[in-house]
Amino acid sequence: MRRGHPIKGKKYPKMSESRQGVRSSPRTEFKDGGTPWNKGLEGYWTGEKNPRWKGGITSLVVKIRNCFFSRQWRSDVFTRDDFTCQLCGKRGGNLEADHFPKMFSEIVSENKLLTFQDAIRCSELWNINNGRTLCEKCHNLTKKGRNKK
Repeated sequence: MRRGHPIKGKKYPKMSESRQGVRSSPRTEFKDGGTPWNKGLEGYWTGEKNPRWKGGITSLVVKIRNCFFSRQWRSDVFTRDDFTCQLCGKRGGNLEADHFPKMFSEIVSENKLLTFQDAIRCSELWNINNGRTLCEKCHNLTKKGRNKK
């Protein structure tokens, strides 16, 4: 024998007048009415204060690839190529900006870029004529000396 919906017909207590219209999130409500341990401690675990801090060991390549200039270069290359892969002609999808004809590593080594400031000043690195738009599949086919997916 099949029963109806388990909540159907169930009577719920009325909400008190003081709580009407007030909704609380289970993430912010504490049973004891206390506050979280880290309230007011913005920046408490950031940078050198974090116990896992290793002295700012981010590599130069990671800094360059995550900087504003890199994002701008990538965007400019996509716009110039009309968001179309230059090898297969596919438009849209998972696009990647590729340094071509000179690879990123060649530019870094030839210009002897040792600091982030050197990389910012290097015009060859940010020249959109040294870039092309590729889809993920075509980009993986062009990589030299890496595992091809």
